[in-house]
Amino acid sequence: MPTRYLRFTTGCVAGIDAGATEAILELLRRIHQRQRLTLLMVNHDIPSMRLCAEDMIWLHEGRVLQGPAQELLSRSRLEELLLLP
Repeated sequence: MPTRYLRFTTGCVAGIDAGATEAILELLRRIHQRQRLTLLMVNHDIPSMRLCAEDMIWLHEGRVLQGPAQELLSRSRLEELLLLP
């Protein structure tokens, strides 16, 4: 059976308040769980990615990083990637 997926960008939550953003992300999680759809999201908002991403591909300064979102979005990894003090 071919993989079914739903693709969207940050435009679906840009400019709306945090409560509405969380509700949309929760709806997408439920769609993923119930319909078994793969969600492909292009997003620049790290907090929302922490809420909904399982695995991710991160493009950063010409590098491609791939792995579990929990690992790539950990505080120590973000500090390393973004060269934070």
